[in-house]
Amino acid sequence: MTTLSIDAERLLGRIRELGQIGRAGDGRLVRLAGSEEPGFLKPHAHVELHIKQGSVLEREGVHISAVENLQGISWQRVAIDGEANHAGTTPMSMRRDAGHSAARMVIFLRDRARDASTPTVATVGWLSFEPNAINVIPSRATFTVDPRDPDEQRLKAEEAGLTTYLEKLAAAEEVTSSGWRGSSQ
Repeated sequence: MTTLSIDAERLLGRIRELGQIGRAGDGRLVRLAGSEEPGFLKPHAHVELHIKQGSVLEREGVHISAVENLQGISWQRVAIDGEANHAGTTPMSMRRDAGHSAARMVIFLRDRARDASTPTVATVGWLSFEPNAINVIPSRATFTVDPRDPDEQRLKAEEAGLTTYLEKLAAAEEVTSSGWRGSSQ
């Protein structure tokens, strides 16, 4: 994150001022409450204030910063299919446990993002088991994966890493997997 030092009161005063005046097409300053038609103003800059990075700024002891990039997003929904069976009578060596496989995937994603030397992050925000019973090995685990990185190539590498790991996991755990992907760059 790029940070800059600026007097907050001076900045807020400038923002209030910009909210009251603008530039006409010929470059002259005009009041927004004037007689111009809607759409006449063609801004050359944009300021957006929000607190999405509030915890990072607080941790760094920074009061204000400038955004240097946006996160690329790759939303995915993954389903892992195994075999439902009785939790008490099925030996661990004979299980095709979709829940266990999903848990391994969650840990893989966390570890991969945490150990990266890049701003990559990954989140599993939703997880569901079927049949969702305390004494039944899950036959299906469905979950979302939300890897993000501002660099498109790194994001694609994360997607490839996810796919490769999922293939190896499916073979090792004797489960199958399928997925849906929707991305936003």
